Amino acid sequence: MKSSVLQLEDSVRELGKSIDYEGTVQFIERQFVWRPGLVTRVLAGVMKRVVLPFEEGSYHGRKLPGEPHRASWVIAGPLTVFLFEEATYRRKLMLLARLRCPAQLNLIEIGSERQAQRHGPGNESKDINFRSRGFDESSLFSGSPLEVLVDLQKKSVSNITVVPVVHTSYHIPKSAPPLSLNARLEPFKPLNLFRRMTSMWWTLRTGSLKNTRIIPLKNWIDGRSKDGEATLVDELIRDASIMMEAERRAVEGPPREPLWLVKQRVLSDPLLSSYMQDYALNRGLSQDVVLKEAQGYIGEIASDNRIGVVRWFARAMDYVFERLLEKIDVDRWGIRFLRECDQRERIVLVCSHKSYLDPLLVGYVMFRSGLNTPEQAAGLNLNFWPVGWLLRHSGAFYLRRTFSRETLYKQVFSAYVRYLLAMNYISVLYIEGTRSRDGKLSKPKIGYLKILEEALKMGICSDIKLVPVYLGYDKVAEESAHVKEMSGSKKLSESVRGFAGIYRSVSTTLGRALVKFSKPLSMKELLERRGLEGTAKIVARAIDNVTPVTARSLVAASILSSGEEWVSRESVARDTNLLFDFARSSCLPLIDDSDDISGAITWFEREGRITLEKRGETEGFRVDSISRRYLEYNKNISIGHFLESAFASFSFIRRGREFGEIMDDTCFLKEVLSEEFVYRSDEEWEKRIESALDGINGKSHPVDLLSSLAQSFVEGYYVAILAASSVGNDQTFDQDAFSGNCFREGESLISAGVIRKPESLSRVIFKNAITLFSKYGVLESVRDMDGRGKEFQTISRGDNFDKIKEWKERMSVFFAADDLRRGK
Repeated sequence: MKSSVLQLEDSVRELGKSIDYEGTVQFIERQFVWRPGLVTRVLAGVMKRVVLPFEEGSYHGRKLPGEPHRASWVIAGPLTVFLFEEATYRRKLMLLARLRCPAQLNLIEIGSERQAQRHGPGNESKDINFRSRGFDESSLFSGSPLEVLVDLQKKSVSNITVVPVVHTSYHIPKSAPPLSLNARLEPFKPLNLFRRMTSMWWTLRTGSLKNTRIIPLKNWIDGRSKDGEATLVDELIRDASIMMEAERRAVEGPPREPLWLVKQRVLSDPLLSSYMQDYALNRGLSQDVVLKEAQGYIGEIASDNRIGVVRWFARAMDYVFERLLEKIDVDRWGIRFLRECDQRERIVLVCSHKSYLDPLLVGYVMFRSGLNTPEQAAGLNLNFWPVGWLLRHSGAFYLRRTFSRETLYKQVFSAYVRYLLAMNYISVLYIEGTRSRDGKLSKPKIGYLKILEEALKMGICSDIKLVPVYLGYDKVAEESAHVKEMSGSKKLSESVRGFAGIYRSVSTTLGRALVKFSKPLSMKELLERRGLEGTAKIVARAIDNVTPVTARSLVAASILSSGEEWVSRESVARDTNLLFDFARSSCLPLIDDSDDISGAITWFEREGRITLEKRGETEGFRVDSISRRYLEYNKNISIGHFLESAFASFSFIRRGREFGEIMDDTCFLKEVLSEEFVYRSDEEWEKRIESALDGINGKSHPVDLLSSLAQSFVEGYYVAILAASSVGNDQTFDQDAFSGNCFREGESLISAGVIRKPESLSRVIFKNAITLFSKYGVLESVRDMDGRGKEFQTISRGDNFDKIKEWKERMSVFFAADDLRRGK
């Protein structure tokens, strides 16, 4: 010991008032070290064969590609100090085992008066005289442990690493405080005892200990105030506590409450209570009748998340995803954000929606990343046994497709959403409202966002973090069903038999599942700047911005570009490479698998979408009209990235090089196709149009290819405009009849050679065209209920019907016969 003292005194003498690495290590060992005894080391040695190594997000289960659950290994180094809320023997033993049994650990327990007394003025080191070397012992070895640590770091040249450790487990979620004798006895019921015992077994490997983001103390102090050690200690405790609570919220979620208590809390919502009184008075009903009706609605809506069901459901998804997917590509950054986000923040994941697999994918990814499964909004059409039971017990809460004439239901649902926010659940919103039927991101629905806006105005929370998330697949499982709907068929009702049919119909894997997170957005700030509709568009655009561009999507675009029944293999490969080069130069979120172009072509061949056929000595592919619809679906997935260039190229080919004409055309197309796409802001749109024109004039853009991306939509709306222009004064249609008229009009135009692409005749396009015509008053759309309580829509001439003539004339310019004869 004396030799080490002499070495320390020499180093202090050389460094003046700075403490070198060896001195820092000795200080830490003197003040914070815990040396386990023989029995503890033996126990930890046995346990380390069972438990996982200590790393952020350790969990027990299937590993996801990209390892979004793993941030970094945690090393029990001499300058590493572990920060506990309460350092019990069991937790220290588990930490020792998961760190693979180091000889000693440096530990600090936040707020422990016992440690503060042990490190007080009466316990200075008697082996080293620091006062003679210019150090004040009382400043180094008095006060709480964290004050000692902060003071030591300020005098040390080495960077001390603080690792906050939290005791939590997603296998044993917290329960709400018992409010009755029955609730107190609930944990001791046989079934609940069994559930808890199995949960403890599943928890053994992770030991319910997790570390948060580490704190490099020197860097942390440099970025904080210099008012004194006490202030720094308070800030350090605050930051560490926030990290611990964030980890606990991400892993455990809020305390789970029984359904009867959820009903009480939702019914006590002041806005709902006031409305129920008015509702009863206006309809002459007793309050008991209204209360019973509201309770029934809550029972229909509310989720009942059970960790046991989630655990076994995740094992079933292991098998399903093993069969359907090659891998799951998850943004590691997004998972880290969910783990580290301040627990005071309310988080809503705003997701795209392409498949029934989406809610399963979100819950699976979060569970397999060691996080609590979120609360997810699901359509009431999915609430059939056993799917509805599984989803409800995995975090799904149900909503009806429409709230029209269901005013009490709307208020109850809004109160339930406010309850989720107040309880700080992470929730999932599918902003399109339903699955995209044509591959691209559909226009956002604002109903759920309006409920969130009302919650902010009521002061339920100070702000909401909207996290845009793209969910997608190389191939969507329901692709065939969606294509049938585009070609005019009606949507089939959900059922077990239907899901089994979709599962059996998947002849090849779906490739990758993609979960991509965009930058979180403050809903409060967005509402102040852009309003509700602007907020919805910005969030939807953020999803489009992180939508990956894949080889399968670009190969489909290349095959469709010519509009011909047969294309050569060479031209497909050349055009796909041109699109890849354009995507790279535009810095798009490219999954760079350009080497897999041949693989994507082979994939389409195997699915029967294209047929290999030689013409002379040239090898190529034949594509029939039905297969073109499948390719159109795949092309549309990433079309949002190419809109400005596609519109400018389309106008350039049809009109020529005149800058003013092209700008005018793009503004017109933007207006007419406003129900199809989510556009960037006006300023960014103009900049990108100008950039596209520069590329066109500089011959760096593949104009023909980019133009073809928009052609099917322009042709589809031309057909819809012609069909709408023939609506008589006294004629009334429903939506299906109008779509039928559009299909007949389109087929005649294809026969006449006016339009070239069969995929432009789409039920989705015609439905969106009705919305556009209604918005501009060209047609009047009225929703009503039939005798069976089913909603239907009637269409007739609107007050602004003359506008259809203007659109028809503008569109006709794009379809001049001489241009078509020249192959443009």
